[in-house]
Amino acid sequence: MRILLVKSDSSSPSYLSSCAPPLGIMYIASYLREYRKGKDEISILDMYVSKIELEDFIRDFSPDLVGISSMTTEAEKMFKICSKIKQINRNITVVAGGPHVSGYLYQVMDNKNIDFAVPYEGEESFLELVESLDTGKINDIQGVAIRNNGSISFKPRALIENLDSIPFPAYDLIDLESYTKYRSQLPFRIPEKYALLFTSRGCPFRCIYCSTPFGKAYREHSPERVLSEIKKLYFDFSVKNFLVADDIFNLREKRVNEILDLIISSGLEIRLFFTGGLRLDLINNKETIYKLKQAGTVYISFGFETSSPRLQKIIKRNLNIKKVEENIRIIDELGIYSLGTFMFGLPHQTEKDIIETIKWAVSRPITNAMFFIANPLGGSELANMSKEKIKYKSFDDFGHFISKVNVSDISKWRLYIFQIFAYLVFYTSPKKILRIIKLFPFSKSFLIENVFGFVKFLVRMILNAFY
Repeated sequence: MRILLVKSDSSSPSYLSSCAPPLGIMYIASYLREYRKGKDEISILDMYVSKIELEDFIRDFSPDLVGISSMTTEAEKMFKICSKIKQINRNITVVAGGPHVSGYLYQVMDNKNIDFAVPYEGEESFLELVESLDTGKINDIQGVAIRNNGSISFKPRALIENLDSIPFPAYDLIDLESYTKYRSQLPFRIPEKYALLFTSRGCPFRCIYCSTPFGKAYREHSPERVLSEIKKLYFDFSVKNFLVADDIFNLREKRVNEILDLIISSGLEIRLFFTGGLRLDLINNKETIYKLKQAGTVYISFGFETSSPRLQKIIKRNLNIKKVEENIRIIDELGIYSLGTFMFGLPHQTEKDIIETIKWAVSRPITNAMFFIANPLGGSELANMSKEKIKYKSFDDFGHFISKVNVSDISKWRLYIFQIFAYLVFYTSPKKILRIIKLFPFSKSFLIENVFGFVKFLVRMILNAFY
């Protein structure tokens, strides 16, 4: 079978988007190649970086099946892509997947240009669907949404317990170099080839704003498997920069140290960037932070959300703020670039709470900060508890950096003003400017380029809020 796997881009302006290698469909591709050896011709098209028009690619490749992955911020574009595919050839089977499908499964299946949908973990479900299409016998498949006589049927599939049974992502099907031209999941562009790593899946915590497409059941790759994947990317693809994208990397500190020990003993000279999966209050031993530094860690992003202990309980984040502050100081002393993320527009959050959170961010030794408006994404508890307040014209309103969906008691415009104020106060602080210059993990000339790019991004983001 000829299978095209597509990563949808966003309808939002390019300066409000970021992109990275599409790990989800890369896992699907490698899984099909492992368990259907020689049966398929598979290609990947990432709409963020592709220079080829979708229509031209489809006409040249002539796929039997197209699988499309999207986030909620990319959903409107995904629907347009599905429509284009069916206009080109109605006989192409279209399968939707990714985080948006996981949160809005039945809404997605209302779109008649989509034949099947695969939410949550897709490897086993997608494989079984492809094999069923091969035989022409489409019965109920666990993990696949199917139309039966006008209605939608869906039976959940158990999560994959042994993550080491999943092959390495199909990095050979993408051009890693192309991603260096765009802003990554970090607040700056990476000038060298980089790869994403999932060392685990799932998160057992119950933060109300999180939709956790991998589920709440936490599962791990073995430390040996993590090192093997790093080595393959290092030696076969010349990758020295690794973005760890786990929902929660350090649930077990013992395992974290095992992974770090293996990396250190390997002698590989790499950089590690943690994009949000390090929960700082779970680091109980400062030696772990020293090992993170020794293993090559140059960047740590952590979700803090609010400085209010009351709100920490309401949003079920339940951070130990004192422990977070203690570890931030060690991270700063070791010269590791840090980013804290904060949320405005949380349930029961007051304007005083927001001001106190801004003060906290400015006064602590963190390098960067991002201030978001809470997004009630499908599948999250926040969405379920805020149904009457959720109003949007399209899924484009669920912007990652500027959300136009407000479920709080503070007006949308007041939230925008607080967001602008927070950025201005944080990034005009001389101490913050000096810390960014000191800790930036790449050359100073590249820093200058990123500073201009980030300022431009912030200005345009602010303007976008009002249009």
